[in-house]
Parts: sequence; C-alpha cells; structure tokens
Amino acid sequence: MAQIEIAMTVSGSTYYISDSDYASPDGNFYQGLVSQAPIVSLGATSGGYISVQKGTVILNNDPDNASGPFGSTRYATLLATPGPYDCSIKYDTKYPMFSGTVVLEEISNDQLRFSFQPTSYSNQAISVVTDSDGNSQYNPFSHGVITNRQPLIQTGSQAFRNPSLNTSETVTVFEEGTNRFSSDTSTTITTSGYNGGQVVVSGTGANGTTVETFFDYVANTLSLGVTTAETTKTSSASSRAIHLYSNKPQLLTELASEVARSVNHEFYILPNPSTGATTLYLIDRANSPTATQLSDHDVVGSSYTLGFPIQAVEGTWRATQRKGSQLQTLDIIARSENVSVGQVLSLPMLADTVAQVSSMTTILNETRDVEKKPQASITVSEIKTDYYPGDRFKLDRSEDQITIDMIARTITWDFNNKTTNIKGDATLSELVTQ
Repeated sequence: MAQIEIAMTVSGSTYYISDSDYASPDGNFYQGLVSQAPIVSLGATSGGYISVQKGTVILNNDPDNASGPFGSTRYATLLATPGPYDCSIKYDTKYPMFSGTVVLEEISNDQLRFSFQPTSYSNQAISVVTDSDGNSQYNPFSHGVITNRQPLIQTGSQAFRNPSLNTSETVTVFEEGTNRFSSDTSTTITTSGYNGGQVVVSGTGANGTTVETFFDYVANTLSLGVTTAETTKTSSASSRAIHLYSNKPQLLTELASEVARSVNHEFYILPNPSTGATTLYLIDRANSPTATQLSDHDVVGSSYTLGFPIQAVEGTWRATQRKGSQLQTLDIIARSENVSVGQVLSLPMLADTVAQVSSMTTILNETRDVEKKPQASITVSEIKTDYYPGDRFKLDRSEDQITIDMIARTITWDFNNKTTNIKGDATLSELVTQ
C-alpha cells in the first residue's frame, strides 16, 4: 500500500514524516507525526502562474519530541518564525510529486495546522540603476522586438542604460525625428548629438523574441534544475513573438505570470517525476494533447458549470509612431467576438505597433475559445501521481449521460481520502449508448 512521505526542512536539517511510522525504500525513516494527511490543489493563482491554490497538512504538536521537525528548540523557532519551511511530498514515487513550502496557521494543544504555499523565488524582474541626476530608477526589461519604447534611463550627457537589448541587432534611439544612436554595450547605449529632448528606443531583446525563449530565460534566471522550459504541452511557444518592455518593479515570477496570461499560456514549477530536477513546465492553453481515457468505474463524483457567457475578449496596447519630428501615441484595441451578451474579458497585450493587430487577434481568438467552454470537475479514486495541469482527459459518464473531453487546469490531491480531482475547460456532448 502506498504511503505518503513528507520531507520538511527546518533549521537547516531535513525531517521525514508520514501518517504512521514507516521505513521507506528510499532509506529514510518517516516518523508518524502527520495527524491529517494533506490536501493540495495546483491551479492558476493569478495570471498564468500555476501554483498552490489551497492546501493544508496537520501535524501532531509534540514539542518534547527532539527528533521531530518542530521539537526541542525548533518549537520556539516555529513560534517566532511561522514559515515558510521547504516541504516536498512523495507518494509511491521515487522523486517528489510536489514541492513547495508550508506556513503555520494554527496551534492547538495537540495539533499544528500548516498551509501549503508555492516555493518562493526572490529574483526581481527589473534592475535598479542610477540616472544622470543621481536618482535610482527602474531600468526597463526587454524581450522580443520592441519599437519606439519609453522610458530610456539617461546615465550621462550622451549615455543611456541599455534596457537589455541585443547589441548584435540594430538599435535606434530617436530624439524627435533624428536617430541619435552611436554605439552600444550590454550596459550602455551611447548617442551622438543628443540635445535633451524626448527619446524612444527600438531594438531586439538580448534573451530572444518568442514565448519559449522568454520562459527559457525565466528558468535559467531562477536557477532551476533544468534551465530551459519544458514545452511538450505547447503548440505555439517556439514561434509566437512577444514585444515586452517593462519597468514595473515586481518579482520575475509575477512578470512571467503576466506574460503567460497575455499569450494564452500557463506554467508551473515542480520536480520532474523522472529525474527529480526542478523544472518549469509551459502550457499552451490552446494545445490539445493526446487524451487519457478515464474509466467510469473509477469516478466517485462529477459536476459541470456552464457559467455566465463570454461576450468578447479584448486586448489593449499602446503604440508610439514617429511623425516627422513629432511622436504620436495611439491606444490600440483588438477584439474577439463570441456572443451578444455576457462579460467582456480584457487582457493587456505584448505588442507595440499597429501592424501587430492580426497576431494579437489570433491570441484573443484562442483565449476566447478556452474561456467560453463549460467547466467540468471529475473526482477519481486513488492518488494519481502522474496527473498534472495541461493534461487532457476523456470520460463517458454514464450516470450523467455525458461524454467529457477536458483539459485539466486544476489538480487536487486529497491524501486523506485518497482521491484526485481534475477540473478544467471541457467539451460536453450527449453520451450515446447502443
């Protein structure tokens, strides 16, 4: 019988716990300190970042147990620092099926209640530089081909900070109608004849031009076990261009979440089940992989939500054009229609020219086609360690007389009741039986 195996890192040491004393094949002894086995849900928490939506685990409160994770002096540490503590879960698997952190929520005389949280990555998306006046400024981050973008941080009389543009590609800096570009390095763009007027910069990001290369950059910058994105659940990431220019102070994972949502993608970061290496998994929400056929006999519950209709999906961006010696700024709107009633979903788009309306509309159409679908929720018996967001499932549900073809957006493992819930957008049709 499969046994839950939880590893927690407290005060620099790893402690192994389960719901009963257990000598694991991995060579570690797991203390039976888990009072209630965890429930963990993985799904989009904001934007396109899939992480822990909810999750709890309850441990025995045993401060006198010197060998437990929160015994002896570590109990005082817990009271002073409720978390986060690194935590991973295995369930009849060689490598963790989930890794994240836990934070103490509640203490009773015999229990410690923890909530699961995603692994914390502190990498900032935007760097801070000192401008020519001695002030700290956020230097923009570029990815893809950018056209007539602002701001450009001035660092000297003729010098500007390079907003992560590729020095092997053409860079222009226009002051009104004149290109002032002279030379560049990875850190500095030097101009000639700059007179103090308004400037816009064009060029190509140093880290690539597509969705895939952006998430390769994210995986590498976060120093994951695999420094490129895993893309088997995508169909457009390698070819879809993005035009990103951001000076918003935020974590890199927050920026990645915004990028993913803008291009109808999602991503999650978990150990690879075959190697254990922490990996960024990229999902194209328009992708339809080979389906896993579920057995109706394994299903313990099902429900369906049609929701309020999507009237349309809109995308907005700003384009700056040079008109002689003047700069003209336009607010561009693209729209994908669905039905005449319902909500209008608005998305920021990674674009900066009028010519990109067509490519942005393609993204909006794909987003619309996902958002307008019903939601199916299927609960199956047993913990399915190989079910993850982005997977496709089919089911002939005889009890409901419905055939379901769905893409999982949320996976919930209930280790207490030994069930797995799959929730996502679905195509529903009448089950026809002979």
